[in-house]
Amino acid sequence: MKCGECKSKAERVLTETEFDYNGVKKQAVNVPALYCPNCKKTVVPDMIYLRLKDYAERFGDDIIDFTECDNKDSEDMMIVTNMMWNM
Repeated sequence: MKCGECKSKAERVLTETEFDYNGVKKQAVNVPALYCPNCKKTVVPDMIYLRLKDYAERFGDDIIDFTECDNKDSEDMMIVTNMMWNM
């Protein structure tokens, strides 16, 4: 992907960020983002923020570990898929 500012090649990274959930500031770690080495800016896509809010609602933690929540989602999906195949 390219940086939205300078059009240089952006790198995929994991970062930490804050976000608002129902008027409460939450911390998030291991959040996928894009980092531009030219601009020195890190950008978390809007889609990731939507998922963080979903994880905050479902898991209720003060600090949301995006990678951990994403893994839980994947595990849940595999369980449901296996249940469907075994019906």
